[in-house]
Amino acid sequence: MEINKEKYILGESHYVNEEHKKTKIILTNSLTPDMRFFEGWKLRRNGKYKKVTPYTVDKDGTIYQHFNSKYYSEYMNSKSIDKETILINLVNEGWLTKDAQLNRYKDWSGNIYKGKNIIKKEWRGYFFWAPYVNKQMEAAGRLVEFLCDKYEIEKNSLSHNVMFTDAPSFNGVLSRSNFSRKYKDVSPSFDFSYIDNKLLKEIKND
Repeated sequence: MEINKEKYILGESHYVNEEHKKTKIILTNSLTPDMRFFEGWKLRRNGKYKKVTPYTVDKDGTIYQHFNSKYYSEYMNSKSIDKETILINLVNEGWLTKDAQLNRYKDWSGNIYKGKNIIKKEWRGYFFWAPYVNKQMEAAGRLVEFLCDKYEIEKNSLSHNVMFTDAPSFNGVLSRSNFSRKYKDVSPSFDFSYIDNKLLKEIKND
């Protein structure tokens, strides 16, 4: 499993240096077109920002490890969930809005969307979404497979991004959007077959 552990590294001030049994993997978004979010992670709260993830999968399929996934951060704002979770961050702009005057799309921060494709689907109050890249989803699938094996996480996938009341007690792979309707990641653009096929393959081979 090829994981870049040399670039985009976070120090101990960004995570909780305690080990806990891992029971779930949660997928989330960067809300940026590239890795620019990482500098914000490092600078916020005087270098002690803990709403971070141990992994990011870039659009080209590169997997970055920011800190050892045996530890945990405060990303989900719930210690009981955070300590048993491994988070995978996908580089993706998320929802988009259309500027009628410019006839262009903008991301949540008002920047012009530079991608070529748009996914159109009404979901949680928005209509346009930035697509995930196939290489990226393939890499996410491989990473999920690797982490399930390494940490003996149950090979279950919720396989959708809608609200799920029992998400906190579900063991396996989820999206942040399963925990609350206020979250929009992963978006309707995500193809869960890239995750499910890996887990089903592993279950079949066991």
